[in-house]
Amino acid sequence: MKKWWVVVLWTCVLGLSAPTTAFGRAGGATGSTTTGETEGTTSSPSSYHQSGYYGYNNGQNLVSGLVIGAVAIFIGGSRLKKRADQRNAPRDVYPIEPEIARQFEPLFYRVEQAWSDGDQATLAALMTPRYFHEMKRLLDRWHAAGKINRLEGMVIINLEAAPSTKETPHVVVTAQARDYFEYPGKSPEYNRNQYDQTRLERFVEVWELQKQSDGRYLVAKIRQ
Repeated sequence: MKKWWVVVLWTCVLGLSAPTTAFGRAGGATGSTTTGETEGTTSSPSSYHQSGYYGYNNGQNLVSGLVIGAVAIFIGGSRLKKRADQRNAPRDVYPIEPEIARQFEPLFYRVEQAWSDGDQATLAALMTPRYFHEMKRLLDRWHAAGKINRLEGMVIINLEAAPSTKETPHVVVTAQARDYFEYPGKSPEYNRNQYDQTRLERFVEVWELQKQSDGRYLVAKIRQ
């Protein structure tokens, strides 16, 4: 009997967590997009035989207990994620210099657009050679796996600076976007489902820049 309860509990937990999270964005961290793994999955109401008042209440108690347990797991996971985000948030931020902000905004949008387009030639021109090769390996791995990281509606919300130097400024960018994976080898319906399951998410990143001899800044690292 005990084993039966364990099987039911794990089945419900796995079922409720079926959509997996997968995040991309330039920098390659994981996190914001909810993606489905099964194409054409549908659900239908379940039915059961009511064999008396006692059995009916037991059924209600079972369902209620599983729902409460699932909610507790969800809330606990959300709190852990929030704490992790707080730990990873940059400290000692201060107002960004207008000149750096002026150059950073178009750089940010160009990098994110090139990332979404899979435009490695443009990324190579906007990143330091070492960082580009690191990102190239990630993009090539995703390409081999048959997926493309798409970004939509990218908007900068706020810019600040973290302790750094004028030659290697660290820009703390708060932005939002719809971040999801597209699978060219799968059906349009599957990819539409991928898109529909995502939502605009706000995120904070630290972009470490490196000033060049001509005054331009290149992306040396993105901390997510």
